[in-house]
Amino acid sequence: MSTAQDKAERLQQQVNAKLVWGARDGEVLDWLRERHGITDAAANDLLTEGHRIKCASVRSKALLYLILSIPGILLSLAFVVLQGLGRFVIIGYGSVLILLFGFVSLGVFFRSLYRLLTGHTEGSVN
Repeated sequence: MSTAQDKAERLQQQVNAKLVWGARDGEVLDWLRERHGITDAAANDLLTEGHRIKCASVRSKALLYLILSIPGILLSLAFVVLQGLGRFVIIGYGSVLILLFGFVSLGVFFRSLYRLLTGHTEGSVN
């Protein structure tokens, strides 16, 4: 038999999942009202906790991407520095790909840094 506390925990988990997968607040509030008859303060409490969980999930994923982008930046930077110190320039597809990889890694780094600091993302976390 399910207790009231078990039902409340399951409901909170469902709200968390909806928010993590990108549902808007209005959709979640409508779902709570229509399906479970929950409105006002109780619904806002569930939503607040769901947003806290979503922010934590966004920050953990942003930290992973932040860490994984650093080697790409360093590889590209080392490539440019070695060419500068050796006073030569290698031109070709390999050079273009390494520099492109570095710029993409730099973009991922800054986007992840923003998400790590704010905990905000549009849509799904995954």
